[in-house]
Amino acid sequence: PGSGFVATIPARDTSNAAIGRWYRYGMLTHLLTPRGDVHVVRSRDGTFAALEMLSYYCPGVRPGCVTFRYRHPIPASGQASR
Repeated sequence: PGSGFVATIPARDTSNAAIGRWYRYGMLTHLLTPRGDVHVVRSRDGTFAALEMLSYYCPGVRPGCVTFRYRHPIPASGQASR
């Protein structure tokens, strides 16, 4: 799409405001819970992918095992179905 994208800002710690907070932080549990958002990402070659974060934890609630669902390519309209 011609609009609706948030550009990545290249820097020492590269980030993108659209996906910077893909999680909710549980104050009582201190765990990260995905928000359930589906993000559309444009690659260097101009194709699009849909990405949904599912989990950040390994078995036993150890951090670092990122699990996500993706679909690539998706139509250039940016509309991804789950």
